[in-house]
Amino acid sequence: MDSLAMGHFFLPVLQDMVASLPKVRCAVLCTPDGFNIASIGLDEKQVGKMAALSSSLMAVGASAIDGLPLGSGEGSGGLNVMTMEAGGVHVATARIQRQQGGDLVLMVAAASPLGVVLHVLQSTRSRIAGM
Repeated sequence: MDSLAMGHFFLPVLQDMVASLPKVRCAVLCTPDGFNIASIGLDEKQVGKMAALSSSLMAVGASAIDGLPLGSGEGSGGLNVMTMEAGGVHVATARIQRQQGGDLVLMVAAASPLGVVLHVLQSTRSRIAGM
């Protein structure tokens, strides 16, 4: 599937996420190497930058987690969700493991309570993983 077709395929799910989350600033769905698939709330210049930053943050966070002794003896299994907050805006990024089509990274930024952001992020993550 080419990138334009992928964008059209996933955009309705991203739109549903944005509609169910108050005070959304932006949302991005990208590949782990930073290639944008679909986004909402960003202008043309911001899209590529946010896709690259989202995937890079997940990679850096995963490296930090992999270095921690988590007590299981089996390793952490990788970073799944990362959150940040600045000025009342919560940014949450999730790795989406898919059976077909490769893994993806989903990022959303909203001036909403962190629990609400995480709930909507996890729900959207599950929908995309099943597609």
